Parts: sequence; structure tokens; C-alpha cells
Amino acid sequence: MRAAFPCFVFVICLLLIVTNGAAQQEKQERLQLKHADQAESYLKNGTLVRKFYGNVMFVQGNMNLRCDELYSFTGKKEYLLRGRVKIRDAEFRLAADSARYFADKKVFQAYGDVTLLSDSSRLNARKVTYFQKEKRVIAEKEVKIVDSRQHVEITGQRAELQRRKKYTKITGEPLFVQYDSSGAEEMRIVGEMMESFDQGKHFKISRNVKITRDSTMATCEFASYFADAEIIELQENPVAINAGDKITGDKMQLQMHDKKLQNILVTGNSKFISPADSLIRGRGVENYLTGQSIQLFFVKNEIDKVQVNGTATSVYHVVNEQGIYQGQNWAQGDTIIISLVNKSINRIKIKSQPGNSRGKFSPPESQKVDSSAVFKK
Repeated sequence: MRAAFPCFVFVICLLLIVTNGAAQQEKQERLQLKHADQAESYLKNGTLVRKFYGNVMFVQGNMNLRCDELYSFTGKKEYLLRGRVKIRDAEFRLAADSARYFADKKVFQAYGDVTLLSDSSRLNARKVTYFQKEKRVIAEKEVKIVDSRQHVEITGQRAELQRRKKYTKITGEPLFVQYDSSGAEEMRIVGEMMESFDQGKHFKISRNVKITRDSTMATCEFASYFADAEIIELQENPVAINAGDKITGDKMQLQMHDKKLQNILVTGNSKFISPADSLIRGRGVENYLTGQSIQLFFVKNEIDKVQVNGTATSVYHVVNEQGIYQGQNWAQGDTIIISLVNKSINRIKIKSQPGNSRGKFSPPESQKVDSSAVFKK
């Protein structure tokens, strides 16, 4: 019997520790009043309402809550906050004109001019629902997200942020704008839906995508932007236009360096079209390149070189120095490299295995391109 006594004492102590821990946890979970200038109670529709006003401050765990007025409704675990609402926990800071707090679910619904701050980002909207347990936010109406670290601003009509997954989705005419350090706009992207992964390091844009950067404009149905690598990938009918030049294909990649466009790579059914000389545009002709892949290289936002690989074909309409149309030059090889100076062709180089290069020059009387070669190399 004596041996059982220490064991009994140990069990009692353990129960006391567990009970005290549970009581302490319950205390931390309750919304506790820290300060209010005044307080009153009254009945409304059979419900006891308690009103706190004047420099109101409540705490719940690591959350602080401030406002001008707070109303609690007995038995509902629901609170109404009005006037200069400020809510702060370990990860978010929220400010609003008014809010409702559902204590059992730990959910806030904020209204009016709502601002939510987290790390280097700021979110503004007319309505924000904050799920505190899940670290999830739903913002609605006039949504704007500003990331000062990435120099990015995103607007739309609805946004969902999942902090634990580092994921954000924006819908309702979303607009992505990136700025340089001076605040000048560098790139603009629109689409029907935008998704952000890994806190803005990777973006996906879907349906009716339009990307504008300097004098280059690109469209497609699906795009991915990798911020750290400065790469934009376009799929599903990608088209890029730069100063009248147009390039199309199955897939397209825009590569930047220091936020300046360096090159555009197109693969699959690639075609690059450049305007013919202004003296012959009315004839319905165009200069173009086709191949398995086409890469455009840029210097100071202007095309400096074009490289075509895989059954590379070039069609170029020649106008002499006197402005007289000379005819059409057709060439084909494994690789065609075209160098440009002041937006005009300076040199064309054809690289091929022996016997694979072909070409033909057609004077004005014969505009139809003959596939038979005049010369072979």
C-alpha cells in the first residue's frame, strides 16, 4: 500500500498540470479586454449587448485588436468593431473602417478602406475576409496588391492569398505592372486569371494574355513569368510584335537581363514577318523567315540579329538605292543568320551541310517563288 502512494501523488500532479495547461490555453483563446474608456450594456431584440468605446483594446493570444467601438453579443461569440479598426498578429497587420470578428472560427470580415500589411507586401480592398487559423485571405472589390521588394503592383476585383502555400490568385480583370527603382513602368500584363507562387517568384497568367514591354507587345492564351530568371514563357498561339515586326510559333520565350529584353526564342512552326519597303507595301508582299526555331536578339530594344534553325527559309524583297523594286530573293538552308543595322538588313549568312543550301532570285516579272534552285552549295 505504501508503494502506491507516490504513484497516486504523481497522477494527481499530472492531472493538475494538464488541467492548468488547458485552463491557460482556454484563457489565451478568449478575447480579453485590456482597455476601454467607457462600457455599457443593453438589451436589443432579446439579446444582451455589451458596448465598449473610447480607445478600445482587446487581446487574444498574440493578437492585438484596437478600435473606437466594440460590440459583443452574449452567446454568439461575435463582435462588431467600428472606427479606426486595427488588428495585428504575428504575421499580419490589418486596418479598416469596420469589421466583424467571429471568435470561435477566428475569422475577420473587414469593410471600407481596408489595408492588409504582411512582410514587403500591401493589400488594399473594399472587403477583406481573414481566416486567422489558416493564414488565408479573400479580398474583394477594388483589390490592389503592392510588393515593394519586387516593384510589382497587381489589381483586380478578387484575390485569394494562402500564406502557408505562398500562393495568390487574382481574378476580375487582373492587371500586373512592374516598375523600375525610379517608379517608371517597365512591363504590363493582363489576362483573365493570374496566379502567384513562392511569394511572387513565379506567375501564371491564363486566357487572353497580353504582355507589353517597351515597344514589344506579345499575346497568347497561357503565360508563365519567372521573376528571378527574368524569363517569360508563352504558349497557345503566341504572337510578338516589335516596331512592325511580327513573330509567331507554337511556343515562345522572352529573356530579359537587368529588366531589359535580350532575346525572343520561338519554336515550332516559327515565322518572322517584317514589313517590306514602304515603296512596295501596296503590292501585298512581305519579308519573312520560317524554320523550326527562330531567335531574335535585341540591343537597346531594337532587333540586332535574327537566327533561324531547321529548314530555314528566307523571302526578302529587294529595292535598290534609287527606290526601284528589283524583285524577290528566296533562300533556304539549315541555318540563316541575318544581321541588321539601323533596322535594315546588313548581311545574310546561310549555313548548311554540303548541298543543302538553295536560293533563287525572281525579278518583278516573276513574283512566284520557284522551289527549284538556281544554285546549290
